[in-house]
Amino acid sequence: MHEEQRFSLDGWLNEELYGFVERNDRVDETKSIIVFDAVRARDVNRFLDVEVSSETLASLPGVIAVAEIFDKERGHDDPEMPEGSWQQLVLGRGTPADVYPELDAPPTPTELTYAALPKAKSKTLAEKFSISHLYPKATDHDLQSLLPVGVDQVAVYNVGQGNCSALCGGSEAPFLYFDTGGGCLQNTRTYPAPLRFCTSRGPGVVLSHWDFDHWFSALKVPELAELEWLVPDQGGVGKRTLAFAQSLKNAKFWPDIPSYSWSGGTIVRCTGTTRNDSGLAMFVSMPAGSILLPADATFDWIQVPPGTGALLGLVATHHGAGHVGSPIPRPTPNAKLAYSFGYGNSFAHPVPTAVALYESEGWQRANTRNSPNGHIWLGDTSKPLGCGRRNCDLATVQ
Repeated sequence: MHEEQRFSLDGWLNEELYGFVERNDRVDETKSIIVFDAVRARDVNRFLDVEVSSETLASLPGVIAVAEIFDKERGHDDPEMPEGSWQQLVLGRGTPADVYPELDAPPTPTELTYAALPKAKSKTLAEKFSISHLYPKATDHDLQSLLPVGVDQVAVYNVGQGNCSALCGGSEAPFLYFDTGGGCLQNTRTYPAPLRFCTSRGPGVVLSHWDFDHWFSALKVPELAELEWLVPDQGGVGKRTLAFAQSLKNAKFWPDIPSYSWSGGTIVRCTGTTRNDSGLAMFVSMPAGSILLPADATFDWIQVPPGTGALLGLVATHHGAGHVGSPIPRPTPNAKLAYSFGYGNSFAHPVPTAVALYESEGWQRANTRNSPNGHIWLGDTSKPLGCGRRNCDLATVQ
């Protein structure tokens, strides 16, 4: 994209912004990457003391600001900026940052300053930008109709720096997707494009949690958003996520239960408090053993179903981030560990400490590659690889 086509910062510089902390990732001992989903204060203030629809808030102008914050830049009054909090931002001065008008748009460089908002205003924003009222809770009948039987393979798809897996069987077409993510923002270059998804069997979608890189492909591929979704109610979100959540017409919330088991496996609600650690994880039951799809949750917060032994397969939590939790699941002999990440990503995933921890437990590493054929099978490796369909780029796996 040519420089003259880049997003203009006119109307955003030197404005007071409200920034929802979408991510606050510690890259190493000196640096964090913070992603703010931001709206202009003047656009939102008129709605703070009145009833307002989610559609109205989702339609407000917004930008995403990504900054690398070094410890030496943090002052004594620096807010902790936990994920899910709202902060005050001003673009145009301060710490170097990139601004994105869309999740897959090129960045526009600028600078930003940040400060904590008063607790009352932060609480009001969290209540206004909440998804908790959008969907009904899934019933037992809903879960039974969504969750597939006859699963004998799990595909971990190459979507760049993101997460997308599927439960497959028979013709190897997906019965059920677990996340529909992909590389976006500073990691857009890792996304294999164009990427077409198979919906030939009318699969449902289980969303682990509301991070961009776990649902981004459903923004690029509208037919994914039209499927039936089972999602966690994680309360307050940013403007961008609210707009996406508003677009899901066949979604239901996870019910108030710790887990749900069916013939194909068990879905568990993670027991942590952060967005990564309070979403959904899935154990898939296979003829030869179980496979764990943890998304970004560390293993501390994933309740293991009774009777689960050593695992046949595993996806590295949080794309191979350094904090994995304990204990790391035990593998069966020759069990495969899939790393879902994009090469050259901004977080340096997978990090060497995580790789070493998994290898010390005996896991055999497999990476998704930055090409449409970089997918990974977990499960019955004696079966033919891929369903052979020609209308889907997720058909050939390794």
